Amino acid sequence: MVRSPINFRVFLIVALSVTGAVACAYAYLYIRALGVTLAVVLIVSLAVSSAVFIVKFLRKTVKLRVVIAFLLSTSLCIIAISFAASAAASYEKSSELGGNASVSGRVCAVDTQTGVYRIVLEDLKINGSAALGKMCVTISASDNNIAETVDYGYSLSFDAHLSAVKLASDGNVNGYSYRTGIRYYATVQSDNVSVSAGSPSVRERMLGFIRKLYTDNMGDGYGNLAFAMLTGDKSGLDSEVTDYFSAVGIGHILAVSGLHIGFVAMLLNFALRKLGKKIAYPVTVAVIIAYAALVDFSPSVVRAAIMTCVAMLADLVGGRRDILSSLLCAYSFILTFKPYYLFESGFALSFGAIFGIAMFANSIKRFLVRHGAHAKAASAIGASTAVQAGVNPAQAFFFNKVQPLSVILNIAVLPYVAAVFTVTVCLTPIAAIPHLGATLKAIEYLLMPLDYVAYGISRVPYSSFTVYASAAVALCYPIMFCAGEFFMMKRGKICVALYSAAVYFAFSLIGLPMMNNVITVPDSAYADSIVTADGKTYVVGYICNAYSVERALKDSRCKKIDAIYLFEITYRSTECIIDISETYEIGTVYYSEFDISAEPALLHGVKYENVVNQNIFEEFRIGGRTIGYSYKDILFARDDADDRDVFGYGTVRKKHVELTSADTVYLCNYANEFSEKYVNTLKNGSYRYGIK
Repeated sequence: MVRSPINFRVFLIVALSVTGAVACAYAYLYIRALGVTLAVVLIVSLAVSSAVFIVKFLRKTVKLRVVIAFLLSTSLCIIAISFAASAAASYEKSSELGGNASVSGRVCAVDTQTGVYRIVLEDLKINGSAALGKMCVTISASDNNIAETVDYGYSLSFDAHLSAVKLASDGNVNGYSYRTGIRYYATVQSDNVSVSAGSPSVRERMLGFIRKLYTDNMGDGYGNLAFAMLTGDKSGLDSEVTDYFSAVGIGHILAVSGLHIGFVAMLLNFALRKLGKKIAYPVTVAVIIAYAALVDFSPSVVRAAIMTCVAMLADLVGGRRDILSSLLCAYSFILTFKPYYLFESGFALSFGAIFGIAMFANSIKRFLVRHGAHAKAASAIGASTAVQAGVNPAQAFFFNKVQPLSVILNIAVLPYVAAVFTVTVCLTPIAAIPHLGATLKAIEYLLMPLDYVAYGISRVPYSSFTVYASAAVALCYPIMFCAGEFFMMKRGKICVALYSAAVYFAFSLIGLPMMNNVITVPDSAYADSIVTADGKTYVVGYICNAYSVERALKDSRCKKIDAIYLFEITYRSTECIIDISETYEIGTVYYSEFDISAEPALLHGVKYENVVNQNIFEEFRIGGRTIGYSYKDILFARDDADDRDVFGYGTVRKKHVELTSADTVYLCNYANEFSEKYVNTLKNGSYRYGIK
């Protein structure tokens, strides 16, 4: 007798219903009446369908699984819509607290990845009252930056201008803020921050102990790399490292995901195999939940944990393991309680990867075996290819990247990564014993080849393509389902698969147009600006952070840089320009005074010219000194420019302003006076301003 899956594919109906509820929630963010109307129609339809199928079940004309599917769909949709409405109301309340304020909070994260100090605060008090959510604070560098001494559990207090995060703007839901809980951004000077020591939580102490154990014995570089592989915390890694791991398609090993949960489950199954399933499985579930708590229940970890638990439960009670049912079960329950996760990159990539495996992995394996491939090799190729097919649409939309070499690289490195992860997990408890920390050197030597391979392949031409796909690229997923092995189509699947690929490439290659007539401030810590006007892209400022500039260029969907206008030439700006030139074509770098530190960029093929030789941006000088560059009625001013010298312009872009003019709009990172109505806050603390 053939055994049925434990959940009878109930979750195919449930998942579609919950997705409909999320669509209602999305409409609610922009047009309340429309969202409420759609939600009522959806819930009433499901309730009526449930009643009809209950009657049919009593008459024995339908199976119980159908009744369960519609009853569960109705319940979960009501819950999902309720949570979505609550989140929308919460963000609206948070937005009321934007502007100048006194802030205090507890440090729960410290991030130096992009070269600046970013600290996340929880348990917020704004103007003396408790506030929901968290705050990301950028602390400006100084000779004695107080951020260097801050640790988990410390308390900070300061006065600053707060930028409140919107849950949705310009048609996009801020999935990052929704997942992390960050509701506010602020930039403060180190001298204006008061710090008091505090007590970290048990989880924070454990994470701090592991990080210190790794960095003390492997150095900052490989210690933080090992820490990222184990916990998913990349805050200690240099942004260049995460960039080249992501560029070659193996960035997932630095973010705790189903891959890591799978490694943990396999290790535990091997260690507990002699104890029997009734003992081994509960222990495994407990350890997986504890590990998920350690890494803060990221969407990919929760998805993997649910799927692993469902699979083990099915095996324990004698049911058949059904990857599609367990995937849809995880999808439905996560979106029920976190509806806007559907718009978060980690959620989309995690589910896209497993969806691809469910649809195509076995088909590709069977095809290769029929043509003479070894079963294990065919399985690895099938899984890697299927994963890439599943993540490509989400990757193109969220990160504007496609990595054609990642299929081959993942086949080659994943077994090695599994070995490194296993050694790391096994050696960490041993290294925690006094005087045995040196055993972690083995992990350092294992990480070196992986690091070199990722860096080397990221430098291979065409290892990564930039695309600007719209949200319509998600239409690939239902087409993939029709082409997959779970859809009962006897003929034409190859045509459907090719059509899916054609739709993906069409939406990826056509994508969205570049933003036009907009100033983008890429990072609240620097005075750099991205100007997109008349189909051209200009970068103005000191160019001290290549990472933030590139992210802003991607967000603005820029394909090249027509010109860079430097306030001054420094070794730092030269290094950043060289880094940017490896991703974007740079027309000309303009300067007011040349410096020999530009020589490495000249040797790299970057073209430098004096700004007096062109007339798009005009040099603004006072007393023989360049204060900044003007474009139309907008002045981009140096940090040290006197506020009185910039009076007279309609708009002034400057890092900090103390003396303001009533007739001027100031685009500042932080200021004593700030006109919030001119600013549209982005997820990373930067903002955009439309050029009139």
